[in-house]
Amino acid sequence: MHDYFFNRSIDLMRQYFIENQINIDKIYLFGSRAREDNVKDSDYDILILINNEITSTTRRKLLANLDRFLIKNDAILPMDLLLKNSNKFLHESSDVGYLAYQVKKEGILL
Repeated sequence: MHDYFFNRSIDLMRQYFIENQINIDKIYLFGSRAREDNVKDSDYDILILINNEITSTTRRKLLANLDRFLIKNDAILPMDLLLKNSNKFLHESSDVGYLAYQVKKEGILL
């Protein structure tokens, strides 16, 4: 289902968060790639759940630096990356009004 470049990107994401002392709880693939109704040019929708409590400013910085890290390591794919606290995800995943609900329903745990 996933190719070498996707798996390499996920491995590098894990490495990046370890190096930045951020504890990953789970990583989900969701959206068209998870449902397997994607087209050739579909991006990858990825939600990274972390145990740490972080501010929205820190979240933006982490994701921007993660993008640079992936580019530096020639592992960039067309993807939308989301970063969320695990406890917040758990709370939101039971409410149909949140993206977390869809991720929990159709997402693939990586």
